[in-house]
Amino acid sequence: AAPETFSVGRDGVALAGVAGDGAHTYAALTHVPEAPATSPAVSTVEAHHAGSLAWSTRLTGRAGPLVAVGGQVFVTLSGHGALGVARGDDVRGEPGGAVIAIDARTGAPTWRALLHASEWVVLAAAAAAPDGLVVAGSFSGSLRVGDHVVSSGGRADGFVAKLTSAGEIAWLVRMGGPGADAIQGVAAQGSAIAIAGTFAAGADLLGHPLPAFDEKMPFTDGFVAVLDPAGGYRWSAAFGGKRPDAVTGVAIDGDGRIAVAAAARDTMK
Repeated sequence: AAPETFSVGRDGVALAGVAGDGAHTYAALTHVPEAPATSPAVSTVEAHHAGSLAWSTRLTGRAGPLVAVGGQVFVTLSGHGALGVARGDDVRGEPGGAVIAIDARTGAPTWRALLHASEWVVLAAAAAAPDGLVVAGSFSGSLRVGDHVVSSGGRADGFVAKLTSAGEIAWLVRMGGPGADAIQGVAAQGSAIAIAGTFAAGADLLGHPLPAFDEKMPFTDGFVAVLDPAGGYRWSAAFGGKRPDAVTGVAIDGDGRIAVAAAARDTMK
């Protein structure tokens, strides 16, 4: 495909995510409210073709990662109230989360899935799966998606959830322990779902311990793991050093190999 460059930014907005499907480029833009304490965040999803605006859809909430696949654009949102739509059930959490499906041809929202939290939830990553969407992030307290519920084991835990192309929850998996844990990246290809993030001592994933570099230190280490299409455990690996480490993403290449993007502040093992 020929490279294409065009501007989607303007005063008062922040680019939250971008995706493409070969026909259009989609951008999620969050509008910065003039009075953040009293004004709800508002986002716009735009479709561009050949550098021209094809359609624009306005949503309530702060936009995050988005994915375009199968004739739909999936947008993650965080905030309060009826996320994504003017009317509807309010999301619970400070903030709560939502996934909005948008028709890629018209820009019309087609369904909404809410992520309710007793405390808070952050949607950090999203990836297209063969039959839906995988989202991941972190939460505190309890997290409910449809009829699936998980509870954090400490300050914060990570989560990964599979949604079908119709917006139904297929499964919800928690990782973590007594410290601050999170999932910052997710990728899906074939029968593999890769996740990557950070964890403190005492964390586990589906009953499999994640070994910290130093179990007596409170600093975070990185991990990468692979789940099967049903959310079952395949394998995991941990890495880190004496100081806090950070993870920013994960990918799967054409040969099924896993690549992790991370930041190390010391010698990493």
